[in-house]
Amino acid sequence: MRRIFSSWKSDCCRFLWNKRFVFSILCVTAVCLFSSSYYIIFEGSMGTSTVVNVLFMLFMTSMDVILLSVFASFPAVSSFCSDWNCQYIRCHSSRSGTKAYIRGRIFSCFTVTFLTVFLGLLLFVIILLFLFPVANMENELNVTNFPITRKLFMVSPWLYILYHIFVISLETAAWGMVGLSISALLPNRFIALLSPFICCYIVTTISRSFPAYLNFYSINTLEDVFKQENPILNLAYIVGIYAVIVLIFSLIFSRVVKRRVGNEIT
Repeated sequence: MRRIFSSWKSDCCRFLWNKRFVFSILCVTAVCLFSSSYYIIFEGSMGTSTVVNVLFMLFMTSMDVILLSVFASFPAVSSFCSDWNCQYIRCHSSRSGTKAYIRGRIFSCFTVTFLTVFLGLLLFVIILLFLFPVANMENELNVTNFPITRKLFMVSPWLYILYHIFVISLETAAWGMVGLSISALLPNRFIALLSPFICCYIVTTISRSFPAYLNFYSINTLEDVFKQENPILNLAYIVGIYAVIVLIFSLIFSRVVKRRVGNEIT
């Protein structure tokens, strides 16, 4: 366990103290600003925009949010490709063990990808705070038309903001794990960076014809998939769905890396 923690810590330091991490956060913020430019410029000029409304419309109506998975992949998702191509994995696995390397890389990739989107979206919200009020309790019809978002908003606008940012960050981190496992199968940086976006787009598009509890668009837009009007139950289901995705592709990554390292040694 100590070796796994040490591997996770060293990987996180390697990824977080890197200019690609900062660049990725800025790219996430830039995508959000571009995608919500209509609500910022035109509705903002009429004095009707709020931070909650801009954020809600960004997540609800723009497929550009899927682009976040591309920029979130920059810091860590393609790291296995670099380790494999420069043979760093050989000395790392011999020093701390293959199991520690694999688990440390899985945890660090998920952590860094999650933080990239979470911090990028928080920076976007901070920029919006200089332009608009947080919310207008009498004019947030978009948010209050949906049971889950209405309950969160009525408790606190900030609760809705953090709740939705968490869900989008979790989604992107899960698809980042898909990219990590694909990069183990095909150690190519270009494939590693694009595979989360491609998989996310395909699954989101195909699942739109499925029931709400299997529809990733409905899940990510906080639709009340069980019709219980319970944000906690909804969040637990969302976490469960993405935990299954993370688990499946972590197992794939683990198996492929073990086989690759074993073949190298023999």
